[in-house]
Amino acid sequence: MTSPSTLTLNSSELSFSLSIVSARHSRGMSRSGSSCLMVTHDNRVIDKADRLVSMVDGRIVSDIMVHEQVRICEMLSKIDFFSQMGTDQLSHVAEKMQVRKFHQGDVLIRQGDVGEEFYLMGDGEVDVRRADVGDSVVATLGAGHYFGERALITGEKRNATIVAREPGMAYALDKASFEAALASVPSLQEQLKRNYFARH
Repeated sequence: MTSPSTLTLNSSELSFSLSIVSARHSRGMSRSGSSCLMVTHDNRVIDKADRLVSMVDGRIVSDIMVHEQVRICEMLSKIDFFSQMGTDQLSHVAEKMQVRKFHQGDVLIRQGDVGEEFYLMGDGEVDVRRADVGDSVVATLGAGHYFGERALITGEKRNATIVAREPGMAYALDKASFEAALASVPSLQEQLKRNYFARH
């Protein structure tokens, strides 16, 4: 799918919310191999969209790759402390997650650093290394696994170094968004603490 690199809109002309829908191979909407860009308020086209860009007053307020967001929500729903969230809450968390691509040998987090993000593995594998056991690999994590929550919950520094075993990608959620997710479900923070103590 080809998409324009820049879309310029005059914010003074937009005093309402709209969605830009990029659709590919949708029944009769475009020829095979081409893309279609639609500006619409009609939510019925959402199920045919590859990407949704929502704008308010000429500013982009969200930019969502639809299939990717569904994948993130499915993975989040399998994590104990996100499993009690509803679809809307999970979607809101998924919207905030940023793709972090990595190559073999890249360090995603380093033991002793201050925690700023929660990570959910998308593709590839990473090794968990601990200095207290001679920098040995204590675990290998793949798609659907997560890490980085402990430092965000406790305020402690990172307790392990995460190194990419192979090229791949993770979804990162910044500390403020992680804390907002915890606050959105009253019992979530307590459940997360119980989960943390069970794992460590």
